[in-house]
Amino acid sequence: APIMVVVQSRGSILAPDNLAALYDLTHQLAQDSRVERVESIVDLDSRITREQYQLLYADPDRVADPYAHATLAALVRGDTTLVRVVGKYPMISAESQDLVRSIRRGAPPGGFTVLVGGGSAAILDHVANRVIGVADVGDLDAAEHLLDHHLEVLTRDRCALELVDLRSFCDDVLL
Repeated sequence: APIMVVVQSRGSILAPDNLAALYDLTHQLAQDSRVERVESIVDLDSRITREQYQLLYADPDRVADPYAHATLAALVRGDTTLVRVVGKYPMISAESQDLVRSIRRGAPPGGFTVLVGGGSAAILDHVANRVIGVADVGDLDAAEHLLDHHLEVLTRDRCALELVDLRSFCDDVLL
């Protein structure tokens, strides 16, 4: 399942400066060794340059290419676009969850606001919510269980069953 990255710009996402920044962002994501491919309005064909995308979308109502027109209609709403990051690893893998963390920690270009979702992000967020929830309610039985099992937690979701070392989780997510 792809990682869904929602990118919001100041003004139209199709403005030349925003397209240039989006192009840079998606091509940077594509360089990550954990990424198989990136799908977005500026990743239709690897032969198309940043400047050619700016020309293609200069008048969005007159995009002649049917694929570009359909992609634009599906992925853009005003100042917002969707970017799909397809990873090389299963969504429950450590590599996929590290990729989510990496995208979330990255400094978005061009004043963009970036939100990260999808299967890997949902699993990561679910695990974070469950562990924080246990700590918040002060469940002493759970704390004893954690100590008895060397601070490892078995998390269960409809999509995942994973053993998490709580110390690593805290280092990765909470710090």
